[in-house]
Amino acid sequence: MCGIYGFGFGPNCKLTLNQRNAINKALSVLNDSRGGQSYGYFVLDDQGAHVTKKGVGPLGSSDSDTLGKYALGFAHSRAATLGSICEKNAHPFEIGDIIGAHNGTINNYYQMDQKYNRNFPVDSMHIFAHINEGIDLKELAGWGTIEFWNKNKPKEIIFAKIGMGDLAICELDDAVFWSSDKEHLEKAMLFAKIANFNVYEAEERKVYKIVLGKQGELKTSRMKLRLGGFKHIISGRNCTHRSSTVWLCDGSYDLKVCEDCLTVMKQTDCAHS
Repeated sequence: MCGIYGFGFGPNCKLTLNQRNAINKALSVLNDSRGGQSYGYFVLDDQGAHVTKKGVGPLGSSDSDTLGKYALGFAHSRAATLGSICEKNAHPFEIGDIIGAHNGTINNYYQMDQKYNRNFPVDSMHIFAHINEGIDLKELAGWGTIEFWNKNKPKEIIFAKIGMGDLAICELDDAVFWSSDKEHLEKAMLFAKIANFNVYEAEERKVYKIVLGKQGELKTSRMKLRLGGFKHIISGRNCTHRSSTVWLCDGSYDLKVCEDCLTVMKQTDCAHS
């Protein structure tokens, strides 16, 4: 389990720079409770120039408390599942025209490595390689939350939750924040001494887009980015559990689940805590 968050400030945003920085700092520290092993962020200034930074250690120990000066951005705090803990394996990943981060798991990463001759060190990289190459994401069996930027659409950031992903959104006056946990956003707003805010859970299978230089309102569309491995849950059909199983960790338990529908077949106490 990892942590992600992001932000967008419109031209009429009334938050002070101190408030913007405080929210970024709070969301960084809170998302480290889900990760904390390595970090990375992507930001756009009001002219469209972008900066990416990655490192080893907690996101909260980085310079995330200075990101309020940027117009758009997103960040990631990693808890490693596949791939060693190092700067190279920290999110976000730059693959072709895409820079993106993912909280979740891609179960069939080995099959994708073989099919596309990729040999990626981190399973999440397949998502952004597929998007870059225009390949349907239904081929990927997994779940999670994604946030990414496309060089061909340099003024917008897209984010969405897929399958069992965690994603909440907070809308203010000409400003938007998102994070892995609704409580993160509520605590961050209070930390920045903001009294009036609206926090809600993101909808399943919906894409959220925020555009540089425009009013800080979210644009949404029905999900075209749908991972495979969830067709039984989404459609309500019964799964026969004939596919292979995989062990996942949710932070409290180790779960043996069906790769096809993610039904828990076996549960034990987490061996990583």
